[in-house]
Amino acid sequence: DQPPPQPRTLRTANFQGANGYRTSGTASIIRDGSAHRLELGDDFRTDNSAALDVRLCTDDSCAGGGVLDLGSLQRTRGKQSYGLADAGNAYSHVVIWCRAVRLPFGSGRLR
Repeated sequence: DQPPPQPRTLRTANFQGANGYRTSGTASIIRDGSAHRLELGDDFRTDNSAALDVRLCTDDSCAGGGVLDLGSLQRTRGKQSYGLADAGNAYSHVVIWCRAVRLPFGSGRLR
């Protein structure tokens, strides 16, 4: 028997704030066996709002039409994980999106 393959980081992003809001830290797309997930790192921080979502987008403002909403942000600080159906190759940015003001709080380009 061989041990199961270790989780592998496929792409990473470094957050920058947007529209006067502060967001910082890292995000990574991870492959773990046949499953994929987006992980926000231990260093993740963002300004608070009651209506924040995590999105994968084709640009840093989610205005380009290609948007995958991963659901509500679990917390404004620290490590958290969101399941993905695939490696997210159709998307170039991770965006913290505020539904209340309909603007990004921050984004990071996946590389």
